[in-house]
Amino acid sequence: IQLYIPLNFLGVIYREIKQATTDMDRMFVLLGTQQEVADTPSAPVLAVNGAEVRFRHVGFGYEKNRVILDDVDFTIAAGTTTAVVGHSGSGKSTL
Repeated sequence: IQLYIPLNFLGVIYREIKQATTDMDRMFVLLGTQQEVADTPSAPVLAVNGAEVRFRHVGFGYEKNRVILDDVDFTIAAGTTTAVVGHSGSGKSTL
């Protein structure tokens, strides 16, 4: 029993590191991907004044009878930080 807990913990850490290296490999592949759309050299700089991100009537569900987001409305003003919190499976990553 005295060895079980440390060995189990070591196994958990090993799996976490293995998953992290797999995720990093995928991220490096994405970072190395060539952009499909590129600005022309003469493209003007985009001037953004008073920008915001606005969600209006957003809905999502994995199945028709299991709605995750239903008619969600909110606005995020430029230069602000917004946190989306909720239970697991509540739609945070979907947003």
